[in-house]
Amino acid sequence: MDIWKEYGLTKVINARGAATVLGAAKCSAPVRQAVADALTISVEMVDLQARVSRSIAAYSGAEAGCATGCTAAGIAVAAAACMTGDNLARIKELPRVEGLKHQFVIQKGHIIMAGETPIYQLVRMVGGHLLELGEAPDCGVYQLEDALDENTAAALYVLGGRAAGPGMIPPKRFIETCRKYQVPVIVDDASGMHVREMIAAGADLVTFSCQKWLRGPTAGLIAGRRDLAYACFLQENGIGRPMKVGKEGIIGAIEAIRQWQAQEWTRRKPQQQQMVTYMAQRLQGIPGVTVNAPRSAHSHSAGGVHIQVDPAITRIPVWEISRLLAEHNPVIKTHDYDFAHNRFSLDPIFLEEGEEVIICDALQRIFQEAAQGDGAAAGEEPPTRLDVVADIMRSWPQRESDFRARGI
Repeated sequence: MDIWKEYGLTKVINARGAATVLGAAKCSAPVRQAVADALTISVEMVDLQARVSRSIAAYSGAEAGCATGCTAAGIAVAAAACMTGDNLARIKELPRVEGLKHQFVIQKGHIIMAGETPIYQLVRMVGGHLLELGEAPDCGVYQLEDALDENTAAALYVLGGRAAGPGMIPPKRFIETCRKYQVPVIVDDASGMHVREMIAAGADLVTFSCQKWLRGPTAGLIAGRRDLAYACFLQENGIGRPMKVGKEGIIGAIEAIRQWQAQEWTRRKPQQQQMVTYMAQRLQGIPGVTVNAPRSAHSHSAGGVHIQVDPAITRIPVWEISRLLAEHNPVIKTHDYDFAHNRFSLDPIFLEEGEEVIICDALQRIFQEAAQGDGAAAGEEPPTRLDVVADIMRSWPQRESDFRARGI
């Protein structure tokens, strides 16, 4: 089935990677089959949650695990679990927190977004109070130690991306400090690339995405202490109910972990490397463009193509390149979170054969046309990333109207 044509959708070439905004990972055939088979059965969900706990434990090295709707849900559920434990009466009362430890500490530089939801909102929605430590670019261990007291339910640590500033307390030192004060640590490792490392370092709960580099269906997975994993599961009796995951998500997660253990994901690495080499060679030599292809620290692909642009030479900034790629047919999405610094990257992990050619053709055409134009956009200040995201979200009414006009 041509699913884009069947449902009237716009085709996307995904050179960004496992981004939730692009529907996250492409699942392998065994995972898709497991999800399809799951939809044909009835099953006790407590049985299924107990079973996925064992798979998460095997994947992470933790004592146990729990599945939720997504990683953002996992953060909220983990925070709730650290407040209530396995007390069902208190679980049903959240976000009322009278009599419960309900303070959560976090470095100010880790106040980023889980998807597009701020971390602080995930804590507030379950009744927690978030205490921000340090300044945006810096935090000291002494500030963390001063914040940990008898009302602290847990400390939050965010791995990777925009939270990985050089002034932040390193994760293992953060965990060590909290353990000294007997305060549980919740680690947000959305990519899932450091779960085992964080569990080994002593993290009490680690949340990660099933639908990113694990290449499963949409679900949030939580690994950690057995008592807290159990308390996470029990949140389905209360505030975690709207965040639950269905049987197909859980069975898909079990199979995704099984495929990971069989290293199925390595099968396409030679093809990915060929794509990286091809794209790097095609884009080398464009005036004002610097290309390199390092091993990615944020992806399980064979590597990526990193592109730095000098708008004074190319006559076009990266934010404008991203806008033009979004208008391309098919739409091309790159990893452009740093467009304000005029750099972006191409990840081959979900590219299909031939799409690397389409990407390079489109980029070369954009650079050629920019060189012949007036370069008006080159000197403009870029929009903020949040404003770009907001514009995409605000396009819903027009897109819905377009579907209505087409009779879809």
